[in-house]
Amino acid sequence: MIGIQWLNGKLRIARISKKGKKVELRDYIEVEIPTGDFWNRGLEEVNLVKERIEKVFRENKIKDKEIVMLFESKDISLRTSEYPYMSIKELEMAILDDLEEYQAFDENYSLFTFSMLDQDKSKIRTTVATIPKVIVNTWESIFKNLGCKLVSFEPSFVSGTRYILWSGKNKYPNGIIFIGNETTDLVFIKEKKINSIINLSVGINDFYNLDELSFDTTFLSWQEELITYLNSAFYELGDKNIVIFGEDERYFKVAENFVKNLSLDYKVDIIENLNISLLGTALYDVNILRINFIKERILIDRELIIRSLISFLLALSLIFPINFYFDLKIRDLDRKINYLQSEILKYNDQISNLRKEVDNQNAMVQILEKWLEERSAVSLPFIFLSDLRYFIPKNVWLTALDIGIDKKLIIEGYSLDTEGVADFLLALSRYERIKSIKLESAILEIMENKEVQKFRVVGYIK
Repeated sequence: MIGIQWLNGKLRIARISKKGKKVELRDYIEVEIPTGDFWNRGLEEVNLVKERIEKVFRENKIKDKEIVMLFESKDISLRTSEYPYMSIKELEMAILDDLEEYQAFDENYSLFTFSMLDQDKSKIRTTVATIPKVIVNTWESIFKNLGCKLVSFEPSFVSGTRYILWSGKNKYPNGIIFIGNETTDLVFIKEKKINSIINLSVGINDFYNLDELSFDTTFLSWQEELITYLNSAFYELGDKNIVIFGEDERYFKVAENFVKNLSLDYKVDIIENLNISLLGTALYDVNILRINFIKERILIDRELIIRSLISFLLALSLIFPINFYFDLKIRDLDRKINYLQSEILKYNDQISNLRKEVDNQNAMVQILEKWLEERSAVSLPFIFLSDLRYFIPKNVWLTALDIGIDKKLIIEGYSLDTEGVADFLLALSRYERIKSIKLESAILEIMENKEVQKFRVVGYIK
């Protein structure tokens, strides 16, 4: 199997093999490719990528046909959600309905996939990911033209997290942080199960002063946001064990500066191996956090089925007097068909009346649903505003609050410290009338010679 990690402007390619509890990486190669969204700049650059991969395969005598590809992109969207217990097919439809309603998701232009984190008899906890369809289609086409099959296309942090948990010998950390070039991903673990995932569209490439990160405002805001998420997730824990990994040597400096600002009760392991994600490609089919945008396609050869059926019938005709049997069977079926047709005619009028009654009831239901929806749109914001005063900590004050027509909630304010923001966010997340609440930004400001946290929280009212 071939593992490929796609970084902006570069591919890391290696043969990956798994033997028991050992994963080996062989024939490691790096190859330069066009940067950015090369698929939007015409076939010339797409063909250039194909030719360079083909050259690497040829020169290194790589004949493996299955490709597991990792990527990192600001175009990906990730969220953790809970649903009532249901079948996989029903869950998939429920997720699609939510995406279309709240994220303007369009299946013509985007793909989605999901991974079940936990489930019991009452609920299912999932992570849902979306990405533009053109990205996946481009890479599938490239490998198809090379005579290969893309069996997995997943984020780099997913593969790295899977390898860390699989190789940890049941010693699970409380959290894993992936510091990538384009994004940052936080994985929170509770009772040896992944509890939630947060994706931030800020990576090393967004920091403009890596030599003096203490003066880099983007880094400082990113750092404060990470610390807020960590403190909110682990506020009840004593010692917290965190694992940090990345994909670029620059990440070491970023990780070290970040760890300096964590409290002493955090025990941090900074992984030096930059190929953790590549090693994880050997485990793409292991049932640990699978976020794969390539869905298995099961195709049935129609011609083969017809031929098999004909062969079976010919074999039967050699053993049994099948013609006589079929004649008797046909006569019996004819009698039954005639009887059923007469019964159908008797009940046609009744069916017609029932359909009219159903239509009338459906029309009434629609009127009631519309009335309830209008009533809910008016009453729920007032209920929330009435309850809001109980959620605001003493060291937090609000400066702006907006509730949109689509029930989108935006709250802005200030806090005297990071804990105030965390307490406020935690209180909102536990409120039954709010869903998908998240901290969109947290910025350190100076107000009357004091440091305060300016924050912005976004969510939806149910």
